[in-house]
Amino acid sequence: MGHDHFQILPLILLTLLVSVEASPKSIEKEMAALVKFKESLNDTYGQLSSWIGEDFYKWKGVGCNNETGHVVKLDLGSIEGLGGQISPSLLDLKYLTYLDLSRNDFQGIPIPSFLGSLEQLIYLDLSFASFTGMVPPHLGNLSNLRHLDLSQNPYHNSWAADLYWLSGLSSLEYLNMDYVNISLATTHWLQTINMLPLLNELSLARCRLTNLPPSLLPSSNLTSLSVLVLSRNNFNSSVPQWLFNISTLVDLELDYCSVKSLYPHVASGNFCGFRKLGLAGNDIGGDISEVVRNLAGYTENSLEVLSLSSNRLSGQLPDSIGHFKKLRWISLDGNLITGPIPASVGELSNLNYLDLRQNNWEGYLWQNHLQGLAKLNIFMISSSLSSRKALVFNISYNWVPPFNLKLIAISHCDVGPKFPAWLESQTQLNEIYLTDLAISDTIPHWLWKLSSNIGTLDLSNNQLRGELPISSPFSTGTFVDLSSNRLEGPLPLLPNVSYLNLANNLFSGSIPAIDDIRVPKNDNIRTDCPNRLLD
Repeated sequence: MGHDHFQILPLILLTLLVSVEASPKSIEKEMAALVKFKESLNDTYGQLSSWIGEDFYKWKGVGCNNETGHVVKLDLGSIEGLGGQISPSLLDLKYLTYLDLSRNDFQGIPIPSFLGSLEQLIYLDLSFASFTGMVPPHLGNLSNLRHLDLSQNPYHNSWAADLYWLSGLSSLEYLNMDYVNISLATTHWLQTINMLPLLNELSLARCRLTNLPPSLLPSSNLTSLSVLVLSRNNFNSSVPQWLFNISTLVDLELDYCSVKSLYPHVASGNFCGFRKLGLAGNDIGGDISEVVRNLAGYTENSLEVLSLSSNRLSGQLPDSIGHFKKLRWISLDGNLITGPIPASVGELSNLNYLDLRQNNWEGYLWQNHLQGLAKLNIFMISSSLSSRKALVFNISYNWVPPFNLKLIAISHCDVGPKFPAWLESQTQLNEIYLTDLAISDTIPHWLWKLSSNIGTLDLSNNQLRGELPISSPFSTGTFVDLSSNRLEGPLPLLPNVSYLNLANNLFSGSIPAIDDIRVPKNDNIRTDCPNRLLD
């Protein structure tokens, strides 16, 4: 036994010596591989100008192991002007675990199949890099991969013949294939995904899927899934029960998927502590109070985003909406919700986005509806019962809001006759839409003081009167619509506006020279001038 031990020892020492001697050669080989890789690229702006000399561990985007010196990371995402070809010399980077080529411009070349031979990869991001063609199934050889992002933009045709290759990625935790056409896999996509037990986040938005299976058979292996994004596919079905049985799921996005119904799953209370529920742009009907009531029992202390816009929800919004103290985002626009807005909305102290447009609201909106919303940035509301201005704003003239909005959009409500003075404190406003509000006041001077920050100003279809200031410092590209009011006096000089609509007012005098107005080329001016302006 001891004799064998002494025979093996020289062999081990010899192996170590060979390894030490071979190491510089392998490092040189890796540097040569990087040089060849750079030569295959188009580096329009010289972003890789640091790739010179022998200290390649200092090169931009290159990461090396501190102990061995081997290249383990290429982080070249979002480098302006980078594109061209991808050299197979990358295969000489035997220890590469991280490769990010995202948000570059590879001008429609296919994803190289040889990337599937980089077997040490843990992280691969090729998103929004202008790849087209078939996703190579060779990527299924990357058994160590934990993060895979193949999402593209809608202008490049990227597609997958099937998804069976995903079954080889047993370590995968993150998968994003947004905008990749996987319609050929619509019958088996879920079966394949179900073979990835460590998957935590899955995004298959705009993938042309048409099949949302009613069940996971024989059983669900999605025991780690917390984020599921399937928006803008065309499922044309009800939301299946199995989605609400994934106990780890906290973010479900099925926006614009032709989803027909939530029942009986909402009614049976199967939600599991969601943080985000996105079901906008579907065909979901039923009573909004029942939806909120059933959500309350399971997500009252967790829900942060509730998106139910552009559906057919009806009934009255219940007071219990105020129990969702963590809500940051509510979008209920484009439904058939009726009655008054509950005052409990004002208890949602974390809310920064509130969209209640295009519903059949009635009654009064008081300042206590808004008093507790200190974090509110975006506020949008309108009533579809515009013929009788069924929603009336009853807010004190001297009220100072606790928030500072960036966007306000109010239409088809009774806000007038005075211009809402509480907006004077909203110094961060970039977009203002105050249309058809029965305001018969003059435009206050303080509004023009805000104009340098304003990108959109729409005060159309009111009864605003008085004269406009001769000039106002709108920023370049501003959209201005003051049409269908009772404004009078000379036409103003509004420098830098890209859209100007002053139609259906009572202006008089002469039209300013176009050079004085300084409207950018190919943009729009609309005045519908009466004859007295043309004399």
